[in-house]
Amino acid sequence: MDCKKIESQLLDNFYKELSTEKSALVQRHLEQCGHCRVLYNKMSGVLDSVALSADTKPNDFIATRILSKLEHKQTSSTKIKVVQYFLRPAMVISLIVLGIFTGIKISNGFAENQTNTILAVDSKTELTTQFASENYLTSRNDQVIEMYLNDKK
Repeated sequence: MDCKKIESQLLDNFYKELSTEKSALVQRHLEQCGHCRVLYNKMSGVLDSVALSADTKPNDFIATRILSKLEHKQTSSTKIKVVQYFLRPAMVISLIVLGIFTGIKISNGFAENQTNTILAVDSKTELTTQFASENYLTSRNDQVIEMYLNDKK
């Protein structure tokens, strides 16, 4: 028999829908032709695995397990949303308070620095005035110096 005719009858042979004569012809051809035998073996392997998977029953509790996992995910995502709902505003408020506190501390430090600078300027003025009054000649000091110089002569 021709390979093309055999290939067209392989499926019928697998499901045993051929007459005994045709089935015997197909079996003889498969024993002689390696190409058709490989094709039949591959086809029967696929069809056997499909038949096995059709016989398996799904777990009776699979729907319950899937639904419980979905409910758990919804519950956990709801908890996360609630935490985010309250946590975000709390974080924003705490950052604002921290910023205000830091600003006040910086401005107080700046004000103290300016006060110290003013005091330092005032202190320098006082020191300069004191130094000048002690070391520069005034009219009274002029008289003392003249008297001293006259005594030396």
